[in-house]
Amino acid sequence: MYERLKRLYHEGRASEAMLKNAVKRGWITDEEMQEIIASKKEPEIPVSTPESR
Repeated sequence: MYERLKRLYHEGRASEAMLKNAVKRGWITDEEMQEIIASKKEPEIPVSTPESR
């Protein structure tokens, strides 16, 4: 469930309220919720491809 919620949150298809509800239901822990929120705030590092050089 953690990976699914993380993906949905990053895609903008899940909100913080949905994550809080998942914690209440016991699907993820509060720590996992904080990790998901923090991971979205971290800037993604673009991967260099041969086409982009």
